[in-house]
Amino acid sequence: TVPSDVLPFTRQGAKGEFVLPTCQELLKFSIIVCTCHDSHILYLAGLTNAMLRHRLQCLQATILSTLRLSGMQGEITGSDRIHFTHLFIDEAAQATEPESLIPLSVVVDDDPGATKVEIAFCGDPRQLSPNIYSPLASQGLQRSLLERLLRLPVETYGGGRESLLGPPTASSWRSLDELIEYSFQRKDCHDHLSVFLNLSYRGHPSFLLMPSKLFYFDKLKSAVKGQYYPSDQQHLNGNGSAAADLWLSALRRLESLTVNAYPEKLSAKPNDWPMMFRAVQGKDTSMSIESFFGSNSWCNRMEAAVVVEMIEQLVAQSGIATSSIGVMAAFRAQVVLIRRILREKNL
Repeated sequence: TVPSDVLPFTRQGAKGEFVLPTCQELLKFSIIVCTCHDSHILYLAGLTNAMLRHRLQCLQATILSTLRLSGMQGEITGSDRIHFTHLFIDEAAQATEPESLIPLSVVVDDDPGATKVEIAFCGDPRQLSPNIYSPLASQGLQRSLLERLLRLPVETYGGGRESLLGPPTASSWRSLDELIEYSFQRKDCHDHLSVFLNLSYRGHPSFLLMPSKLFYFDKLKSAVKGQYYPSDQQHLNGNGSAAADLWLSALRRLESLTVNAYPEKLSAKPNDWPMMFRAVQGKDTSMSIESFFGSNSWCNRMEAAVVVEMIEQLVAQSGIATSSIGVMAAFRAQVVLIRRILREKNL
């Protein structure tokens, strides 16, 4: 379903059904945003750089022939102009290689004289990979085009690995000891084969510590300075430092209300460490068995009760607004359970 506030910006037919723009309308746009799969619509409509170039050249040849037959002379330019100059594939590490080839077929023109297109694969092979449910197809499709390109042999400055992600062996391509290395072409030091965006604007240094150590050779950096973001002035009371102090004090207060397995370690823990782990000995319950509902999902009532208890403490004792608290759960049934308990308590 489409939200009501988005409907005015959708394209609908006479009966209110969703319809696609015409080819003439699509050609008026310099930027088209779509999924990799939906880009096949552009290919089927003939709106690829190769097909558009061929049409322009046919039009140029027809006009020049007409001019010559009329005894006139002239020159037609622009037949080599490309329509799509750039292609950006976001989260390219989660797309299968055939999915990535669909938008590539729209912008890539294999004619030797065709203008080249700037192509950027944006993604992280250290995160989610393509979802392949067939064990027969997983061996070939589990690796994205982005990762395969990063594993191609490259010439590097100062030696290093033979590829950007290490040798593509079946036993090690997912192991944690493979470290991302970034290389440059030997022929042109200004031409980057890959760009590592190592500055995180959403992650506190404490959150980035473990993934940086395990996956990124300690290259990740946080934009956080001190205890808050430089742009955090828009947060609570217009004071970013006060907002950070409020959350840290609330977190330390929560820790004091729980039994700590290593109380001797608390004195060595930094006061500005914005993380807390709470162990709960609960029991997972299948909602399909308990409610006789068709789809299966899991919930844990003890964990839900502890989550709600912590939220109550944050709101009542620390003055944290409910709009500033977010709760995430891995299973849909757990989300529904926590939401129901919070609503019963008017939270």
